[in-house]
Amino acid sequence: MSNDPAEDPAERLQAAIERAAELLPLQGPIHTFIHHNTLHALQGLPFHDAIAEASARLDTFGYLPEETYRDCHGSGRITATDLEASYRRWLQERGADAATPESVVLADGQRLHRADVHLALLRGGAGATDDADEGPVDLLGDDEADLRRVAGRARFRSHRDLLVVCTGQDPALLVNSLLIRLAAAYLDQGTAPWPLPGREQGFFAAFVQLMQLRGVPKPRWAQGLRARVEAARETSPADVVFQTFEELGVEADDYDGYVERLLLELPGWAGMFWRLERNADERGGVPVRPSLLEYLAVRACLVPFALRAVAREELGFDGELRRLRPLLEGLARRRVELNAGAREPAERLRRIARLVSSEGSRELGTTAAQATAPWRMDPEVQAVVLRWLDELPRAARQRIWQEAYERHYYEEVLGALREHARRRARLRSRRRERGPGASLEPSRGRPRFQVVFCIDDRSESIRRHLEECSPEVQTLGVAGFFGFAVEWRGLDDPRHARSCPVVVRPEHRVTEVPREPHEGRAARRRRRKATWARLAQRVHRGTRSLEAALWTPVLGGATAVTAFADVLFPRSSAAATAWLRRRLVPTPATDLAALHDGDTDGEARSLQDRSSPSRAAQAQPDQRRPVEGLPVDEAVARVATVLEDLGLVGQLAPLVVLLGHGSRSRNNPHASAYDCGACGGRQGGPNARIFALAANDPRVRAGLAERGILIPEGTVFLGGRHDTTTDAIEIYDLDLLPSSHRALYDELAPILEDARARNAHERCRRFESAPRKASPRAALRHVEARAHALDQPRPELGHATNALCVVGRRELTRGLFLDRRAFLVEYDPEADAAGAVLPRILAGAVPVCAGINLEYYFSRVDNDRFGCGTKLPHNVVAGVGVMDGAESDLRTGLPWQMVELHEPVRLLVVVEAPPERLLEAVRRHAGVRELVDNAWIHLCSVQENGAQAEPVHENGAQAEPTSHGAELRLAWFDPSRGGFVPWEPAEVSLPWVRRSADWYAGQRGFLAPASIAEGGLAAGASEDDDVAA
Repeated sequence: MSNDPAEDPAERLQAAIERAAELLPLQGPIHTFIHHNTLHALQGLPFHDAIAEASARLDTFGYLPEETYRDCHGSGRITATDLEASYRRWLQERGADAATPESVVLADGQRLHRADVHLALLRGGAGATDDADEGPVDLLGDDEADLRRVAGRARFRSHRDLLVVCTGQDPALLVNSLLIRLAAAYLDQGTAPWPLPGREQGFFAAFVQLMQLRGVPKPRWAQGLRARVEAARETSPADVVFQTFEELGVEADDYDGYVERLLLELPGWAGMFWRLERNADERGGVPVRPSLLEYLAVRACLVPFALRAVAREELGFDGELRRLRPLLEGLARRRVELNAGAREPAERLRRIARLVSSEGSRELGTTAAQATAPWRMDPEVQAVVLRWLDELPRAARQRIWQEAYERHYYEEVLGALREHARRRARLRSRRRERGPGASLEPSRGRPRFQVVFCIDDRSESIRRHLEECSPEVQTLGVAGFFGFAVEWRGLDDPRHARSCPVVVRPEHRVTEVPREPHEGRAARRRRRKATWARLAQRVHRGTRSLEAALWTPVLGGATAVTAFADVLFPRSSAAATAWLRRRLVPTPATDLAALHDGDTDGEARSLQDRSSPSRAAQAQPDQRRPVEGLPVDEAVARVATVLEDLGLVGQLAPLVVLLGHGSRSRNNPHASAYDCGACGGRQGGPNARIFALAANDPRVRAGLAERGILIPEGTVFLGGRHDTTTDAIEIYDLDLLPSSHRALYDELAPILEDARARNAHERCRRFESAPRKASPRAALRHVEARAHALDQPRPELGHATNALCVVGRRELTRGLFLDRRAFLVEYDPEADAAGAVLPRILAGAVPVCAGINLEYYFSRVDNDRFGCGTKLPHNVVAGVGVMDGAESDLRTGLPWQMVELHEPVRLLVVVEAPPERLLEAVRRHAGVRELVDNAWIHLCSVQENGAQAEPVHENGAQAEPTSHGAELRLAWFDPSRGGFVPWEPAEVSLPWVRRSADWYAGQRGFLAPASIAEGGLAAGASEDDDVAA
C-alpha cells in the first residue's frame, strides 16, 4: 500500500479492501447461482502460475492428489505416451539448466539420465516423492510443519497466524462464532424469525446498538467490549479499523496484508457482503446496505479481545498486543532452526533411498537402481541426483500429471472428430456410387423440423437422440437466453430478475400477464397463493419456536403422512400434489407484454396494473430501472443476430422449436446451479418464449425483410422448456399455433416424447440407484422420481463431466457420441465470409462455458476450499447460502455430490474456422483473449481440407467440388508462442454402432466417442457401410 502522507487514510484503507476483495468468492445468493472461474482474481496469470499463487495465499490445492493420477495411469486413463509427452513439454517450457548435467556415471560405469530419475519419481510410490522442502517438515509433525510454513512465508504474517502454529489455538474461532450470527441476521432475506434491530442503519451501527443493550449476553472472552463499542459509537468504521491496527502495532506498509488476512478468515461471509454491496438487486428487497468496510470494522473491533484471550491462556502473555507478534515470530524461527539443522544430512540420503526402494525404481532398471543406492554413490553424484529431485517438487509433478490427464482426452476426442469426418465422407462417396436414387444425409436438405437448444452440455445427448428418432429433425445450439437479455417477471414472481448472462445489464423488462378474459382467475390465484405462503411461513416459524407445542399435535400426523409418501413414493406424491394445486390454484392463460412500437408509458402502467395492482400503486420512479418491453426495431436486431449466429438465414424449416432449459428438484439448496448459466442461473424457458413471440410477429418479420432476412410465411416458431432433471418438454402458447401447422406439430410431438425417454435411459446409466436394465419408459419414471425425492442428494449430474466445446456446423458432430461432455455451439463459417459473426459467438459462449468448466474443475480438485463439501450437513442460512451445521463460514462453490463424477480437465474449445480468422476473433474480446493466452482453456482450430475434396459426380455430370472434404486439418493454440501450431492427434479406432444405446448399454463410467448410424452418421447406413474395419 502506498505510504504517501498526502493520501487520505480512509482512501488507502478502501483501496486495500478492494484489493483483498479480489480474492473473495464472487458467488451471489444461492437462489441465483452463477458459475464462474473460482480463481477469477488471478485470471490475468497463466493457469499454473495462478494455481501456485492461490496455494500460497489461500492455502488451496489446484490439482488432484498424485495417488489419483497414478491410479489413472494404472487403469490406462493416462498412458505412458501421455505422461512422457507431458514431461517433455514441461522440460521445454522450463528451459535448459546449463549448471545441471543431463546424466552422471554411476559406480559400475552405467550412465544415469536425469529424465529417467524424473520419470521414476513421477511413477514411483508415495515414499519416493517426499521433497526436500517437505521431508524435514514431515518429521516435525503437523504443528511444526505449519510453523515452518508460516515462519518462512514471504507474505504477511498476522498475529492469528503465529498464534495458531505456536499454541495450536485459533483466536479467529472466537470471533467467527459471534460474527457469523451477526452477519446472518443482518443479511437475512426472510428466513429469520425477526431481523437484526437497526440493520437499516448499516452493519456496524447495528452491531454497536446490539452490543450496548444490557440484555444481550457478551462473550466471556470479550470483557470490555461494551465500553469499546460505546467509544466507537461516535467514530466511523474506518477509524475503528485504524484504532485496531494501532493497538496491534500494524504499520501502514502492512495494511494490505492485514486486511487480506482478516477478510480471508471468513471468506464466504466477507465475499457475500462484497457481492451485495455492489449488486443491490440481489438483496432480496430487504432494507440493508451491506458494506465490506463495515464488516471489516466489526471484525477489527473483536479481534484484540480474542488475541488477548488466547495469548493469556496459552502463553501467559498479558502485555500490549503490539509486542505479541515479534515475540511469536522469534519463537517460530528458533523452533524451526533447532529441528531442521540436525536432520538435513540424514534426510538427503533418505530421499535417494526412497527413490531406489519405490515402484519408480523399475524405470531405472535393477542394476541402475542398485548402483543408485546412496551408500554406493560418490558425494558429487549424490549432489547431482538431489538437484534433479529438487527440480521436480510436488507442484511440478502434479502439473505434469494434470497435463497428461488432459492430453489423453484431447487426443481421444480430436482423433474421433477427424475419423468421424473421414467416415462421413466415405459414406457419401459410396452413396453416390450407388446411383442417383441414393439419398444423402438428411441434414443436407431442408429439414421438416428444427429444434434449437441451449449450448449446454446436457443438451448433447437429447439432440443426438432426436436425430436418431427422425432424420427429418435438425438440432442446433445457441446461448440459452436466445439473444434477449431482459429482466423477466413471471406470473407468480414477486419481482423482476435478470435472465441473461451475468456480464450483461438488461435495458428492458418483460412481464407475464393474464389475458384479459382471465384476469379474475389470476386475481384469485394471487390471493390464494399469498394466503398459502403466509400460512406456510407461520408454520415454518412456529415449529421452530415456542409455538411448536401448539403446531406439533395439530400438524404432526399430516406431516408424517406426506413425508412418508414423499420418501417412498415421490413420483406419485408429486402427481397428487400437482393435481390438488391445479384444483385450488387456477392457472390463467397468459400473454407477454414484450413488444411495442415506440413510447409506451401508458402501456407500461397498464401492464403493472394487470400484473400486480398493489405494487403498481407503490412503484417509485427510477431512471436506472429497465423499461417495460422492447421496441420492435430492437427485437428485429436480436432475432436477426440469433438467426445469423445459427446460420439459419434462408434455411428455416416449417416448424422451429426453441427449447430453453431448467431443472426441478426438492430439498436442494443448490437448485439454481442446475439452471441455465446463459440466463444468469435462471430458467431459460421465458427467453425461448420471448424469441418465438418476436419471430412470429409480422412487424418483426417486416423489419427482418428490410435487412434481407426472409422468414417464409410457412415457418412458425414455438418456445418451450426442457427440464434437465425429469426430461419433461413443455411447449408454450400451443393455443396460438396456426391450424395450418397443427398436423406438423402433432407429427413432432411423439418424436420429442421418444427422444426424452431415450435421453432419460442414457442418463440413468450413471445413477447407481437406477435399474440396470430399465426400458426407456421406466428410466423416464426414475428420473421423474429423482426430481421429487426428498432424500435425493443428486437429482441430476448437472455439468459434471463437461470437457469440450465445439463451435461449428452440426455436421462436425452429428452422429458422434460425445458422452454428454460437449457444449455444442452452432456456427457456419461459410456464411461468415466477413468474419463478423465468429467474434460475437465466442464472446457470448466462451466465457459462460469456461466459467462452468473452471467452477467444476476447482470444486473437484479441492472441494473443501474451492467447493462447499458434502450436502449432508448443509443448512440454508439467511436465504443467501449454506453453512455446515448451525455455525460455519458461508460455503461457496459446488457440493461434492455435484462434482464427484467429474473429470477435472480444462475446457477444449474446438472452432471450425481457419487459424488466422480464429485468432483475430479471439483478440477482439479481452475476456476470451485472457482465457486463451493464459491457458485457462485450450483452443483448437479445425477446418475441412478442401484441397483434398474431389468433384462430386451425379448422373454422369460433373458437379461443383464439395467443400466437405474427407480430412480435417487441426491447429492447436500454443500460448508460449502466441499462435497456432499444427496438431496431429493419434489415430483412433472409432467404434461404429447403430444407436447410442448400443454403445452405452451396461456401462457406468466414461465412454470414448463412437459413430452413430441412425439419423446421424448417415440415413439408412448398414453394416456394409461401416468403414471402421
